[in-house]
Amino acid sequence: MFDQFGEFDSYKEINILAENLFNEGDLDSLQTMAKENGLSGEVEAYLAGKLPELCDPLTALLLKWSFRHQQSIKKEILKAAGVNVGKVSLGIPGMGTAKRLIRDYYKEE
Repeated sequence: MFDQFGEFDSYKEINILAENLFNEGDLDSLQTMAKENGLSGEVEAYLAGKLPELCDPLTALLLKWSFRHQQSIKKEILKAAGVNVGKVSLGIPGMGTAKRLIRDYYKEE
């Protein structure tokens, strides 16, 4: 999963690298780094200036939970979805869990 850039210790490290890659014009590497960290959907808005940072602490809170709670997807489901790759895993918190994580995050602030 973290083949090219490794695993980051904080959202701040992700943002520092994103800014450096952007300033160097290395958008391919920026896309790769974002994909490795579950942030592919944010890249377009970041590049367009709609997001001041690629990742914020709240997004990192939800991504951290998702990575820790990944479940392998059964081959039958992958076949039905038309996905023809090796192992696929997914970790998405339900709305109740997401609300609790967000609430806990804001209580810490």
